Amino acid sequence: MSAGRLQVLERTDGVTIINDAFNANSQSMRTGLETLISLAGDRRTVAVLGEIKELGDTVKAAHAEVGRLVGDLGINVLVTVGTSDEMTALAESARPSSPLRIESADDPDILLPLLNRLLTSGDVVLVKASKSVGLENFANILHAEVPA
Repeated sequence: MSAGRLQVLERTDGVTIINDAFNANSQSMRTGLETLISLAGDRRTVAVLGEIKELGDTVKAAHAEVGRLVGDLGINVLVTVGTSDEMTALAESARPSSPLRIESADDPDILLPLLNRLLTSGDVVLVKASKSVGLENFANILHAEVPA
């Protein structure tokens, strides 16, 4: 796989990162989340999701569908990136489906400290968003960042 497209990175502290933040559409979100579940096995799953762009009138419904999928798949932790109505719809749609911890980062700059507090050895993390969200290099930064 090429960088940013279902690229699997292993940190020395036992955290696995799936970097799929090169771009996003509804189907690639589904594929990324299903890959997260498949790769994790019985390990804790963390989905770091930003907006899907360029969906026109279906944008809010598409984000709500992704949220339902997060809940249906049994993802353990959802971290939304951004403050848009679409990200709110995603989080709210995930809530009723499962016992899920939901965190929010207003922008990528506060995402690293948030994840450093959340992640523990063995976690599997999916980083997925449209390129314009600015997460395409984040997974590499997260990969290099091993808390002391």
